[in-house]
Parts: sequence; C-alpha cells; structure tokens
Amino acid sequence: MPAGVELRVTEPEDTPTKETTSEKKDSLKPVSEVKIQGPSPEDEAAPSVVKKQRKKGVEQPCGLGCIEISLLQRFNNLFYFMIFYCVLATCQGFVFGLTILSIETFQRDYYLNPFPATALSLSYDISSCLVVPFIANCGRRKSSPKLIALSSFLMGLGSILLAYPYFGKKMKYQPNVEYEQICLQKTIPRFCKQESLFQTYYKAFLVFGQCVEALAAMLLYPIGVVFIDDNLPMHSTGLYLGIMDSSVIFGYALSHIIGSKLVNAPYRNSSVTDDKIKAVEEYWHWRWWISFFTASVITWSLVIPLACFPQNIQGTTKTKGRKRKQSIVAKQFKDVEFKYGIKNVFAAFKILIKRRIFLFLSLSKASETLLIIAITEFLPTYLESQFILTRNVARTLSGVVFFPGGALGLILGGIIVSKLQMNCKNLMRSILVSSCVSVGLLVFIIFIHCDSPRLAGINDDYDGTGQLGSLTAPCNSNCHCSSTIYTPICGRDDAGYFSPCFAGCKRSKASNNSDAYYECSCINAGLTNQDDDGDFIDAKIGGCDAQCYKLPLFLTFIFSTIVFSGFSFIPCSLAIIRTEEFLRTSG
Repeated sequence: MPAGVELRVTEPEDTPTKETTSEKKDSLKPVSEVKIQGPSPEDEAAPSVVKKQRKKGVEQPCGLGCIEISLLQRFNNLFYFMIFYCVLATCQGFVFGLTILSIETFQRDYYLNPFPATALSLSYDISSCLVVPFIANCGRRKSSPKLIALSSFLMGLGSILLAYPYFGKKMKYQPNVEYEQICLQKTIPRFCKQESLFQTYYKAFLVFGQCVEALAAMLLYPIGVVFIDDNLPMHSTGLYLGIMDSSVIFGYALSHIIGSKLVNAPYRNSSVTDDKIKAVEEYWHWRWWISFFTASVITWSLVIPLACFPQNIQGTTKTKGRKRKQSIVAKQFKDVEFKYGIKNVFAAFKILIKRRIFLFLSLSKASETLLIIAITEFLPTYLESQFILTRNVARTLSGVVFFPGGALGLILGGIIVSKLQMNCKNLMRSILVSSCVSVGLLVFIIFIHCDSPRLAGINDDYDGTGQLGSLTAPCNSNCHCSSTIYTPICGRDDAGYFSPCFAGCKRSKASNNSDAYYECSCINAGLTNQDDDGDFIDAKIGGCDAQCYKLPLFLTFIFSTIVFSGFSFIPCSLAIIRTEEFLRTSG
C-alpha cells in the first residue's frame, strides 16, 4: 500500500484547479490502495463517504474493524481466503463424520428405543431446515466474512459440547453388560435397563451440540458459496466450489480413519473384571474427547483471520459489473425489488416455488445427495454381508472407494465447467447427462451379487436337526443363547453361525491373532485343525468365505457411480446460483 496518500472529500468548484484535479484522482483510487489516516477537523465527512462507497462494492482493505495493518494487505485476495475457508470446511466434515460414528456407537451399545435414536440422528437435519431460510435471507445484509468467522466460533463451541460427555470421571461409559457368547448352559441375566448418568448427559449435549453445529454449517455453506461466487468471474466459480466440497469430503474421510478405532467400545462382559477394563476405558474416553477438542481448537484459531477479510476483495467491482450483465433473470421477476429481512422470508419462498426450474434443480441436487448419503451409510454393511468381509475391511474398502471417487468427481466437475465456460443451459445439460450415467451404472450394480453362504437357522437346518427360520436347535437348546448380539463365526463344516453360543461352543481362546472356539456341539462335519496347544479347532470368528470373485467388479462400478454423481454437484449448484441471481442482486 503506497504511503503518504490521504482520502479527502472536496466540494466541486466552477473552475477546477490542478490541486482539485489531483485530489479527485486520489479519491477515485480503490480503498485497498489508500491509507486512511485519523480524522481531522477538515475531513469530518470522510467516514460517511467511505461507508457509502463500501456499500456500492468498492474494494476494501483487510483488517479487523478500525485496525488496518499494511502488512496484511498482501493477503487481501480470494486465494488466502480459500485456504482458511477450506480448513474450516474440512473441520466441519470431520466433526460431522465423528458425530455420526459417536451416535452409531451409542445406539449399538445402549440398545436405544426407536424414538430417542431417531431424535439423536435427526436433530442436526431438523435444526438446519429451521435456520437456513432466515440465514440465507437475512445474511446478505451482513458482512459475509464476519458471518463465516461466527460460523467458525460456533463450530468450535459445538465440538466442545459434543466432547463434554466423554470428559470427566463422573460420566463413565457403562454400556449394557455383554455376556460372553459361548454355551454356558445357564440362564443369562437380562440387560440392565437403568439409564446411566452418561446416557443422560450424552443425549442432552449431543442434541444441543448438533443444533449449534447445524447453525454453524448453515452460516458456512450458503453464505460462503455466495461470497466466493461474488468475488470470482462467472466461469471460475466451479473450480473453487469443487475444491471446497472436496475439503468437506476429506474431513469426513479423516473422521472415519480416526474414528474406526473408536467404534469398538470397551465392552464389559462376564469374563472381564472392572480393574482390567479401567485403563482401556479411560484411554477410549480420552481419544473421543481429544478428537473433538482438536477440531474445536483449529476452528477457533480461524476466527480472527476470517474476520479480517472485507466484504469486497480485490477485483470485486469489475467482476460484479460483468455478472449483472450475464445473469439470467425471469421476465416476471425482472422488476421485482426484493428487500432482505425476517418479514420477507415467506415472500422469497413464494417467489422460489413459482420457479419450476429452481424446484427441479433442487430436486436433482437432493436426489444426488441422498445417493451419496446412502452409499456412505450402507456400503460398509452391504460389503460385509454380501462379500463376507470383516467390519474393518468393509469400512476400509468403502473409504478407499467413496472418498477419492467423490473428490475426483467434484474437482473434475468444477474444472470442466470452468474450462468450457458453460452457460446456464449447458450446465443443465451436463446435470442431465451425468445423472443418467450414474443411474445407469447403479442399475448394473444390482446384478452384481454373490450367492448367499450357508447360515445355520436361516437357510440351513443344522444338518436336518433344526428348522429353517429358527436359530435354536436340539444341539444348542440347553445353552440359553441370546440373539441380541450378532457375533458371526465360521465352522469347520463351512457353515456360518449366528454366534458361538448358537454353534454350541463351550470354550474359546485367542489363536494366531484370532478368536477360536472349541467343543462345538452343533459342528460335527468337516476337517479339523489343531492349534499350537494341540487342541482341535471347531470354528473361528468371522463369516465363511463366500468364494465370490465379483468384488473388484462391484467396487469399479460403485466408484464410477460416485464419480459421475460428483460431476453433477458443481453444475447443479452453479445453475441454482445463476437462475436465482435476482434474489442476490436486488434489495
């Protein structure tokens, strides 16, 4: 920033002089290139003029309130803003994914009823739907970087709320007692239904924390996307949005990598004492707490840098001028003067529902989002059951397929949109083509499956001694087995069993980094193997080999489906922005 230049406001005269001409040239300089000095008696009107200029889109300096440091002006561009913004988006994806894993673990270990389980899962979505109309409508009157900084603060606060139940010695994680799944030939007590202190605190803080996280996310994405689009040329927005969405996916992937070790809670079963499990439980608590706390520290460290960015970054004035000429506005709304405020939320909603193009674009984006959510939620379970994989292997393969595929699709979609400089019609054609391809690939996936392996009590009748559809047979009738916990094992007869108890196994021990079971009364056929101690192994933990070799083909098709689904994300977002430009440029 050049030194020694002052901002002065002078009254026009009939005969301009050299002095007034030079002052006018200085006043036409962008504010980012002008050094604003302290007020003087002859410059009392300057602050009001500067405010009016800023409202009209004049470029502004980087600073926090009245504090403007000349060294910071080199960072006053969208590149450095995107660095901070992408880090914040990564943290949001990380906290969101970690919260999902936390809820899944809690539901599994405490056997929640449908109502509290649904309330925990939907609190984030319901909160988002309630606040997003008001944020999107009223947020345009405020400084977008300041609102994004507020989002960063709220995100850190929400992470602390989500971490609090895991912090402290009074709120111990005490899941229902899990009795060892072997044939004990005695009655197993019922699970304790008394709600622990951890359950009460967890439900309250999780719902409240998710509400805060939803508010932060709604400030981050709608406001952030519009701000990025405002400060970029029309055909450059796609690449930046692709990078932003890829950052969210990276954070979500990181949460699953870190949280995969946290999903397995320190179970209390009948053969393990409290003294042995105490150290493991404390370490498990610490890992949950430190994961949320780390995200909170990072997001809070971004508050001040984000708040320093101005509403109008360098190059904004020319960019907005070109966009107003290129924006597509419906004829019936060309003369609409839309004002922002809470009272006008329903007026804006009425305008939007009249636009069929907006409704169909929103439906397209919602369906693509639903497909991605379904893949992330059910793909590990499908791989585990269809191809007989362990839980860890299924989650790892899901991550390897989903996260690179999603990021690749988003970034390539943004690059294609930017390089081809698509107009609104071409954007919609791109959405149609990529959606049709992804649906076609999804149809092919339906025909890629394996034959179901033998599972005693389901499609096998315990070699003629039992009945199909019943897990109980004469060989395990005295074991008093429980069907509340699924612990699959594979017998030496190449048949799968619901649990070691239903196989009639009376002993178990670790053998070659895997649990082995002995003296199983329901397993009589098959070759026997000896362990290191000379005992004959009847079954091992895990499902039997399905002898199906279609897994690589299935993963290839699901990867391609995710990539083409990602292709349509960026064009759909840009088409919505372009067709509703009048709502952002009016008022």
